[in-house]
Formats: sequence, structure tokens, C-alpha cells
Amino acid sequence: MLTFAIPCLFGLEGLVADEVRRLGLGDVRPETGRVLCTGTEADIPRLNIGLRCGARVLMELGSFPAPDFEALFQGVLALPWEDYIPRDGEFPVKGYSLTSALHSVPACQAIVKKAAARVRVRNTATTTGTVSILVPFPRSTLYPQPRKEARAAVTHTMG
Repeated sequence: MLTFAIPCLFGLEGLVADEVRRLGLGDVRPETGRVLCTGTEADIPRLNIGLRCGARVLMELGSFPAPDFEALFQGVLALPWEDYIPRDGEFPVKGYSLTSALHSVPACQAIVKKAAARVRVRNTATTTGTVSILVPFPRSTLYPQPRKEARAAVTHTMG
């Protein structure tokens, strides 16, 4: 089973959780600013198409305590990046600090990027809180996204 995180606007966690439950996913847990759930790879397209209030679907690669920057680096270094990012692939690092002792988001982003790059180089050559490493799944261009078009049409006709 995979763990998914669906970020959303503050206050919409309950609505997103209800949408995820209606899609039949298990272990739905609303948290501040996001909803966590479990599912399979087959659930990814269903989530991307069926969610109306969630921002995107992210997959949790790992979760570990990171009371300091060294623990963050070692935790990221231990993750299986090579299973998800191709050898010549690029990976932007985006971060948030909600309840973390590590307040400097740019410093955390740099550490994550450095550790992930070191894993890729190694493999190609041969607090208080927990950190969740999430990987986004891009919305497929093969699937229509009518909710954005409908919202734009409503905005256009009202104004």
C-alpha cells in the first residue's frame, strides 16, 4: 500500500477527506492543510480526476524524525530516490515549515536536494516533528479537467 498526501487550502480538509472516502480509499486522515490516505498505484489517476478541492496528489516516500539538519540529511539520503527519479531526470524541491523545529525552508530545500543528488550519484557510479518526503504525480494531459474550465466559465459570465 502507498501513502498519499493531498494538500488543500486550510479549512477544506474535511471536504477533501469526504471526496477521498467517496472514491473508496482507505485510512483517510485529515490534518492541517492536507489529507493523508492509503491506496494503490491504480488509485492515482482516480484521485487526480475525482478530487475537486485537493490541490494535487503526492506520494509519501518516507517519514522520519528530523530534530536537526543532520537528521534531515541522513533521512533523505536513506530514501530510494533511484526508484522514482530517472538517471537524467530533474527534481524540484518545494518545502513548507508548519510545525517543524527547522524553520528555514530554503536551508531544508538545499539539504534535501543535496542528499537526493548524492544518492543518485552514488547509485549511478555503482525536534520534534517528522519529515514527510512527498513526490507529486503530474495530472495527465490525457484526462480532461472540467472543474477548472467550469470555474473559468462561471467567472467569465459573472464578471
